[in-house]
Amino acid sequence: MRKAPGRGAEDPWERTTGPFKVIRASRTDPRVLASFEQLLRSHRVAAFATVGPASRAHVHVAYFAWSAEHDLFFYSWPTSRHARHLEANPSMAVALFDAHQHWGDAERGGQLYGTAREASGRWAEVARAVYAKRFPGFDRAWKEDGGPSPTPYRFRARCARWFDSRLGGPPGLLEVTWPGRADGRARASATIPSPK
Repeated sequence: MRKAPGRGAEDPWERTTGPFKVIRASRTDPRVLASFEQLLRSHRVAAFATVGPASRAHVHVAYFAWSAEHDLFFYSWPTSRHARHLEANPSMAVALFDAHQHWGDAERGGQLYGTAREASGRWAEVARAVYAKRFPGFDRAWKEDGGPSPTPYRFRARCARWFDSRLGGPPGLLEVTWPGRADGRARASATIPSPK
């Protein structure tokens, strides 16, 4: 099993995923892109996991929005535990899931792995714009409250896995990577087969 670069920790991306058929796909494939955006659209709240001192895990839930580059944005307080964790270690995992689904149904949900940091400058403006678009009362709520506003955070995925039985066939788990994230684009490792 490969080690995560610079961390000496196990890389969850290199693991076999139980009985599920893993389909390596390209984010540039129009069907994969549509599937990923549907995953994001169908969830408003996500679980965000951080790593604290002594490698202790921590998780919190938050509303989120995303940019055209598929960076996720959420708001929080710099004094929160997860924000303090991110200052020391930007590693983050995000889980999206439908809490109303029943066991045995077609699976709906996914996981993203990457890094998160406080959004500043241009990215703070992007965060505010996409958040206000998705949650129209957001700006007004903070203005009316009159108190301090929370801080935007930006999550950049380096890899994602999610279920979409329409593309992969049950049980199918789509896998996409953003190698390096240097230009915000993913290199195609393979494309998924056309649905029959």
